[in-house]
Amino acid sequence: MKRSMKPIQVLHSIGSFLEISENWIYPQVTAVSGVIGAVVTRRATNQDVFPLAADRLVLYRSPWERTFRGRRLLEPLERRVVARRIASHVALRSWNPDILHAHIGTQGWLSLDLQQKLEVPLVTSFYGADAWLLPERVRCWRDRYRRLFAEGDLFLVEGPAMRARLTDLGCPEGKIVIQRIGAAVDTLPWIRKTFWDGLNIVMVGRFVEKKGLIDGLRACALARAQGAELHVTIVGDAKDGDATGERLKAEMQACAAESALAGRVHFMGFIPLDQIHGVVAAHNLFLCPSKHASDGDAEGGSPVILTEAMAAGLLCVGTRHCDIPELILDGTTGWLCAEGDVDHMARILVNASQQLEEGIRLTEAGRRHVEDHFSVDRQMDQLRGVYDSVLSIA
Repeated sequence: MKRSMKPIQVLHSIGSFLEISENWIYPQVTAVSGVIGAVVTRRATNQDVFPLAADRLVLYRSPWERTFRGRRLLEPLERRVVARRIASHVALRSWNPDILHAHIGTQGWLSLDLQQKLEVPLVTSFYGADAWLLPERVRCWRDRYRRLFAEGDLFLVEGPAMRARLTDLGCPEGKIVIQRIGAAVDTLPWIRKTFWDGLNIVMVGRFVEKKGLIDGLRACALARAQGAELHVTIVGDAKDGDATGERLKAEMQACAAESALAGRVHFMGFIPLDQIHGVVAAHNLFLCPSKHASDGDAEGGSPVILTEAMAAGLLCVGTRHCDIPELILDGTTGWLCAEGDVDHMARILVNASQQLEEGIRLTEAGRRHVEDHFSVDRQMDQLRGVYDSVLSIA
């Protein structure tokens, strides 16, 4: 498709611009070639980390926000009120957006009236809990998503598992496009890892069930009991006031205190985003034991930190969960086991501690796989193609 020489103007609808944990959204706003991005949001945060020119950012508030808050029946009314206010801001700034791009499924539904006001195509990106958890926990979102799928123009997902989930929720398959979250490979130097001194394992994630961290730690304990030389670092913690997270934390601390792992597990807690890459790169194996949680929650595709770890040269071991198998090709770029299969995970770790040359081969193939399919430059170029295609059929 021949691209227009005129820059495309994309208005991004985001609940909060921008949470540290949603850092992958930033290049979609600022780094797509031939695209001028602007943002409408309820809340601006972390502007020192994610700078955006003041004339490209609109903060909006409903005049009756306190009245609407938490009242599900009033949310459609709030959506219409907010749409009028945002449209007025856009007109005052003489913006002429070509596309409205909503980030997270709920924001897509909230943006339907704004789409009608602006008379532009609506693209919505789904990322995880918005598709897996929310429709199970709050049933009205199934009906809301059906309207979104009918009126929205295109829906972006990270891989086949998420595409299948949206189809199950009622989205026409022809409206779904796979748009992976890329890693900035140019800023992630590949370091050739060795395994002669044992496995230096790192796991990263909030202490929530879907991350499967307790499964990963139990697998490490089994592998150590079977003779594998290993140490484990856990980056993450329970959020304040999260009873489930505190329970998982207590379980992991108890597992770490058992004889097989005593003195071999380091809990780092939450650390700043700009330090995570350095901490991960100091290890030689990334363990990603994600699974479907009992409440329906799941990874949206595969964790971005897993992609970054593979790019940096770590041997990656994970589960066949959501779109993790798109990144970890079993026996080619890493090793996989079934969700929750602690025994198999332990056997993989034992083998990794013994098959030293094989681990090195997998890390080399992993870097090439990320460069070829998951680099942020490649993904942002693909996103430009998505915008072109939407405009060609609008």
